[in-house]
Amino acid sequence: MNCLDDLGVQLTCINPFAWANEGDEKPFCELLVSVGVTPRSLEYTLAVSAAAAVKKILASINLTTVEVAFVEMVVTRQGGGPPLLPLDPVVDHVPEYRKHFSYRLGMPIAPLSTPHLEGTGGLFLKIGNDPVLLTCAHVACPPLVFGNTGMQYISKTQPRQSIVALGTGAYNHAIQKMMGEIGKIAGNIEILNAHLQCPDLPQKRREEKEAEITRLTRRCNRIDALHTKVTKFRSTPELRSVGWVLYSSVIKADAKVGNEELGYTQDWALVQLDPRMLNMETFDGNKLFVGDNFALGGLARLMWPNPEDRDGYDLYIDDQIPVRDVVPAEDIIHLPHLDANGMPTLFVVMNGCTSGTRVGRANGLFSAKRTFPEHGIDKVDSLEIGVIAYGKGQPSRFSDKGDSGAGVFDRKGRILGHINGGAGPTDGTDITFVSPFWWTHQRILEVYPNAQVYPGREWTLH
Repeated sequence: MNCLDDLGVQLTCINPFAWANEGDEKPFCELLVSVGVTPRSLEYTLAVSAAAAVKKILASINLTTVEVAFVEMVVTRQGGGPPLLPLDPVVDHVPEYRKHFSYRLGMPIAPLSTPHLEGTGGLFLKIGNDPVLLTCAHVACPPLVFGNTGMQYISKTQPRQSIVALGTGAYNHAIQKMMGEIGKIAGNIEILNAHLQCPDLPQKRREEKEAEITRLTRRCNRIDALHTKVTKFRSTPELRSVGWVLYSSVIKADAKVGNEELGYTQDWALVQLDPRMLNMETFDGNKLFVGDNFALGGLARLMWPNPEDRDGYDLYIDDQIPVRDVVPAEDIIHLPHLDANGMPTLFVVMNGCTSGTRVGRANGLFSAKRTFPEHGIDKVDSLEIGVIAYGKGQPSRFSDKGDSGAGVFDRKGRILGHINGGAGPTDGTDITFVSPFWWTHQRILEVYPNAQVYPGREWTLH
């Protein structure tokens, strides 16, 4: 293989076979080395010189009569699971459970080799016609396992670091949630049926309870059908493989940004998605699902708390926020929103593998973060956008372990950045650190100049 690599042959496989015509017991060729190559990649003159080089190697081990042939072959993985589900919360049943197995942001992901080390996919991009998913380097290639060396997939001869949609914890959590809801519904139906045994129950109330039993039974059946489907066809990590790591940065602080003393954290990776797992005919790109932790209209009330600040007011009636643009550097410093007390702020929302949908407010002053050496990561001092949880009665944390890589968006669907970590002295307080996307996008373009935010239209990046 090294010999062919040195010659520039784009090989996909090497197969030593005896060859015979179909139906014949005796082969017409006792042994032939068949070298698979990428379609339309091998010129005749290169094939001749490569065949001579292979035959020379074979002759060195006394296989002087073995012939060599080059065949166009594409290696594919067998046993993959079904594609990720599309999701339309208005049309699809039980969208809060279906979301876990869909391509809707944020996508819960993990390396196939370490499915217990989980994170989140935060934004879809395109490189050429290929869909890719932005996440953190420490999610795609955990330093605990891979060190902090960075990687780039550039040749099919390289081993792939496969990524699954739903690691072990996220999959188990989704299954447990469905089973818990089924049990809860079954208990409610039992209570309602007991109410129907009351001889003094008015007819109108009886009809209402019967209608509620019908509704609950239908919902229970739909959750059960989804549960059966995913446990049958997505039960192992291998069946949830959706792509592989295309690029993973070295985790470090970048050079100084402008006049600042510190740079931003470089901790990003791109996952090449298998188009078969997306079903490109139905794939509708970047939309953030927000229908799991909020009742209809509840999220809008949090994001627009001040009646004097209703620009772009949106009820999010389909429980999704289309990703429309990028929060420019100017809006990170000069906060564009007003809270209930009239104070400037920047309201943001994310959906992470662990936390689901959370609302927060971004700080207009950058945080300085120090990451101590571990697993090949040097001591890193960096600038971060700090985000804290927001909203009365909401969780005290904006994010948690497993949410790294999740995209953070403002109320209009503009992406602020992706989560790279957090800090907090107690369980009751929390700061989430976010790398600004306008800056990360510049780093991506240095490696992939034709990279674009999906679906490929131009955005104004500052």
